[in-house]
This record gives sequence, C-alpha cells and structure tokens, in this order.
Amino acid sequence: MEPISKIIPFKKRRDKLQTVYSRCLLTRKIVLSINFVGKTLDDTIENYIKNNFEGKCVVEGYIKRDSSKIIKYSSGIIERGNKIIFDVIFECDICLPVEGMIIPCLVKNVVKAGVRENDASVITNSTKQTKQGMKDMIRLFEEGKGNDVIAMANKTTNPIGRSITNRLQSLKTVRSGLGKRLQSVVDGDLGKTKVDISSSIAPINTMLNEAGIKPILRGNKLVLPKDWHVGTTFGLKNMAGVRKTIEDAYALFDIQTTGGVTDLKSAHGLKKNLDELVDASKLSEAGVTQQTIRKIAEMRKAVNDELSKVPQYGAVNDELGKVIQAMAPFEKFLEPGQKFTDAKVTNIVGNTMKTVSSDSVAAAALRQDLLAVEKYMRDANIAFPDDPAALIQFREALLNNFNISPATTVDYGTGSRLGSAAVSLSLGNTFGAGHDAAQLIRIGMKKRQANKLAKDNKKAFNIIKMSVNQ
Repeated sequence: MEPISKIIPFKKRRDKLQTVYSRCLLTRKIVLSINFVGKTLDDTIENYIKNNFEGKCVVEGYIKRDSSKIIKYSSGIIERGNKIIFDVIFECDICLPVEGMIIPCLVKNVVKAGVRENDASVITNSTKQTKQGMKDMIRLFEEGKGNDVIAMANKTTNPIGRSITNRLQSLKTVRSGLGKRLQSVVDGDLGKTKVDISSSIAPINTMLNEAGIKPILRGNKLVLPKDWHVGTTFGLKNMAGVRKTIEDAYALFDIQTTGGVTDLKSAHGLKKNLDELVDASKLSEAGVTQQTIRKIAEMRKAVNDELSKVPQYGAVNDELGKVIQAMAPFEKFLEPGQKFTDAKVTNIVGNTMKTVSSDSVAAAALRQDLLAVEKYMRDANIAFPDDPAALIQFREALLNNFNISPATTVDYGTGSRLGSAAVSLSLGNTFGAGHDAAQLIRIGMKKRQANKLAKDNKKAFNIIKMSVNQ
C-alpha cells in the first residue's frame, strides 16, 4: 500500500506585539528655582521630569510613567536672578501608535470627537475630589455665559485656588507645629548646651574691613568704633538704612553671645532676630543694599549651621527648613493676619496659577513652585485627594471650548486664531462665544461655518460634562 501523505496548510505566522513602547532620547529645557540647585540637583531634575513629562503626551508621543532616566544636563544659565535654566537629555519609553497598528488592549473609555486626547485622559484618571472641582468649574462656566470674558476667565480659577491654598494652609499648620517643637527643644535642658557662633559675624566684618573699618574687641564684646561710618561710603546720606542694619547686627551678636560663645537657647534667639532683620523686602524699602542683605543672610546661615550640629535641634530644624522653602514662593500672597484659605487669598493664588500650562519661563517657575509643595507633601506623607495640575489643564480645555475652538484655523481678520480670552475680548465677544453662532457670525464667520462650530463646541462640552459625572 502506498503511504498516505497529508498536506498540512501553511499558516502565516503572526508576531504578537510585545510592547507599544520604544526607548527614545529627548532633550528639554527645564527651569528651576535657585533654591533647589544644590547637592540633590540630580534628584530635583529627575522629579521635575517625572512630574512634568511622564504620563503625558508630547510631540514625540506618550511618555510611560516611571520610565525616564537622565543621561546628562548642561551647566545652568541664570534667568531673572533666581531662576536657572538647564538643557536636559533623558531617555524614556515612548508610545506613538501609527495607522494600521494592532494593539491588544482593554478599552476603558471611548474618547468622542471634539475632546482632545490629553484632556480626556485627565478627566478619566481624576479622583472623585478632583472631578468635584471640575464640576464647580463647569457650573461657573455655564452661569457666566454672556458675561465679560476676562472677568469670567478670572472667576473660573477659584477651584484651582482652593486646591492649592488648602495645601498651603496645611503646610502652615505643619510649620507652626515644627516651630513649637524647636522652641520646646531650646526651652529644655538641651537649651543650656554651649555653642560657638563666633564665625557668624565674619561676613559683616569682611565687608567692613574692605571699606577700611576695623571692629574693636573690647573685653568679650565686639563693637564698632565711634563714628565708624564717617569718611566711608557708609557715611553717605542714602546709606542710613545700611548703617542701622549693620549696627543692629552687631548689637544682636553682643547681646546674645560672649565673644561669640553662648548657649543653644540664646543662639536660637539670635537666629530668630536675624530672621526679622534679614527680611529682604523691608530692607530694600529702607534703602539697604543687596550686598548688606546678603551678608546678614550669611550671618544667619552661619548661626543656623552651628545650631544644626546639635542632633536633636538639627533634626527638627532641617524639617522646618524644608517646609519653609516649599512655602516661600507663596508667602507673598499673604498679608498679616490672613490665612491661605481666606477667599481673597484663594482668588489671588488661583488667578496667578492659571498660566501654569503655558510655555513661558514664568509659567515654568510657577510649575516648579507647585511641584516643590507637592514633593514636600509626599515626603511628609501628607495626602490631598484632589490634583491642582489636573484642574489647571481642565480649565484650559473648557476655555478653549467655551470661547473659540482651538481646532478652528480660520483667520478672522485679527492676524491670529481666537483661542484666548484676550483675543475674544478685543473682538467684543462675551463669555461663551464659542457656543453662540450669532456671535461667531458677528465677528466675520460664514453662517454655515458658525452654526457648525457652535454645534460641535456644545456637543464636546456636553461630552466633557458627561465624562466628569461618570
């Protein structure tokens, strides 16, 4: 019998897609406050990349979370005195699907037309508390239809302001608690510990020596010669503020120490007095030069460094320094007696932070300030359930939809597209012009185009509302 041969049909092999990500090198400019440029610069830049790029779409595609790695960064360039710009090269996993690619996945949400991909992602991934802030914004937008564009654009920042100032008020409470702990340390037996802060007066001595002025050691006291300023630049009429500040610094040093040696409690008192003395804004108003302000700050730092060598004091002081540093950029919004959660402060902070999503240097600095607050809270295990960054992006999405759709590429005679409240105002628009066909026709759009744009914007707005309410 002939052997039976069986023909097995050939099956085309279909490679299974292992991952949708590919490793890429990116270069970005980042702006950091000079306060964060130090020994932990690598960690600071790494955290900046994680918070500003990971989990977001950029020109190159979507950057996978926890996938970035710094390759190198440039020496910083000083911008506006206290901001440093770095060119950073980092590698990360990028997802950039192309047409026809088959990706095995589980569909969680369907993004409808008219809602940008990034905006849909922000809404979908937001917590219940963040969505409540989004609902508040939607209500403000709907109630404000037909009103002044700029006034309403400012009013819609309130949920953002509340989210941020709630955090700042929490940090203020933490700061107050740490201050009390530090005071209890120096009020106890540890406050009698001897410390030598004689070197702290050196920065001011050096400045005076350069001007030919020699402080005198009289017994255990370091004093300024009589009429020490006469015949020097410190004797000029406009240097009165500088003279008083220097004399106050020496007086504090002599009252609190004996030749620079004192106890922990007295040195702590000197530091607190120098905190008052080193208020740069008040000193500048009094005509004190930046050089003198720096020397007083150096004196304060020298005292603080010596105090921190006492372990129990140093541990609390280090934590207090971190929270003060995180809050520092926002202190300007507070007037004496105010709380961060006061309505006036909330409005001002929200209105200031609304530009965070832009690409300007100022916006980058604001992002860095907000990230510093978030970082401290994470490190201190302080959790808030809402996300101010998501609220900022959501507001931008609503503004673009509610006034003039950013997808519209028609030039309306202004030389630019109508994507901002300022342009809308220049054309005499009212808030919500993007939903009003009559308004669009009035500024020069054809009737059919205006009707379609208004209809599409309303549809997208309703989809956003529905997504927030899910």
